[in-house]
Amino acid sequence: MENKAYSKVGEDINQFKLNGLVRFSFKSLTTNKAKKPFISFLLTQYRMAGKVGEQKEFSKTFQVLVFDDKLVDMLRVIDQQVRVEVFGNIGIKVEQVGARRVSTPTLIATSVTIADYLGIPFQETGKPQPSKVFTPQPQSSLDKEIAKLEETDDLPF
Repeated sequence: MENKAYSKVGEDINQFKLNGLVRFSFKSLTTNKAKKPFISFLLTQYRMAGKVGEQKEFSKTFQVLVFDDKLVDMLRVIDQQVRVEVFGNIGIKVEQVGARRVSTPTLIATSVTIADYLGIPFQETGKPQPSKVFTPQPQSSLDKEIAKLEETDDLPF
């Protein structure tokens, strides 16, 4: 299933594995010379950091390219935010900028697994919205009554 034709890297040390959310739509593009279709998408990961009770949510976004024909066809039809697991190779893109050569790493996916369809429409623009993963659930009325009774030590049993 792995397609090594588009990556000029080794098999062992240049592999990556990421999981996260795809919040923006998949962009369907074509290569310059062969006009072969490929997909570009942004993968966002969320994490919590800080002192307990004062934690903040942070996000990191990665651009991922997919060249495999089967994966391109599968990803083109998705119309909602999804949670994915991505495995692939890290390619190095070298550009000439003035008198300097600039190397930029590129994530080239060889395997994309859809872990969950979230049922949320793709975001059009903007910064990452807080994920629903880390937000505390509101207390039910029963939980509030239990907490009130525990405070007063007026338990019926």
